[in-house]
This record gives sequence, structure tokens and C-alpha cells, in this order.
Amino acid sequence: LWLYGPNLPKVASDKLQRLAIKHTGRRIPFFSGYRANTSGVINMGHWFNSVALRNAGLPLPGSLVKLMPLGDNYELWIKPPGKGVLQWRAGGAHLDAVDADGFVPAREVVKFIDPEQPYLGLELLGPVSGHIQML
Repeated sequence: LWLYGPNLPKVASDKLQRLAIKHTGRRIPFFSGYRANTSGVINMGHWFNSVALRNAGLPLPGSLVKLMPLGDNYELWIKPPGKGVLQWRAGGAHLDAVDADGFVPAREVVKFIDPEQPYLGLELLGPVSGHIQML
């Protein structure tokens, strides 16, 4: 099942899995994608069963992420394979948000689902604005 965004409610996820087991005898995998408003493509995704319902996954081929420390978590910065829609439409007006390495802020806070197993993905915790107020 493909989802846009990693925030399927647990109640819905559990119900879908019960239906899948009832009708097929097995669980179904959930796939999801995440893209920042400043990028035009899906930058991260997960294609594996996950214990975290807000799993943004891992960078897809061609995309890079940078994790900037923010308290005990990280601010997510993304380097998409090309200009994002907002940058393209504005003729580069949003390029002031691009850092020296070409990364743009996703304005989202993430943490590793399991720091000992980073391949399990990054969990979205919410917008940066809410987390800065909490620090």
C-alpha cells in the first residue's frame, strides 16, 4: 500500500493489517514517501514494515539529506536531484534558503527510529517551529 506521507493513524494501519491477514493470510507492506515543500520530487521513502507510524524512511537514490543537530533530535535538510517546484517557479527566488552545499531546509524535525540501526529510517516529529519553542 503506497501512502503519501508517513502519518497513517495506528487505528487505520491496524485495521488494514487485520483485513489483509483475514483475506490473504499475511500482512501487507506499507510504502511511503516524503518531500519537502522546497523540492519537487519525493526525497525519502520507506518500503519495509516499520514500527514507527511516522517513518519518513531513507533518502532515495539521487537525493541526499543532512541532519543538523537540534536538541536531542535533528533538523532535516534535503538536497534534491534538481530544483524544487517552488525554486523553479520563482526563478531562483527561494535559493537564499540553500546552504553552501546545495541543501534546502525541509523545516521538519526528525530522529532515528533506532540510533543503533539507522537503516530503519527517520521518524518525523513535526515542524521545526514547534521544536524550537520547546528547547
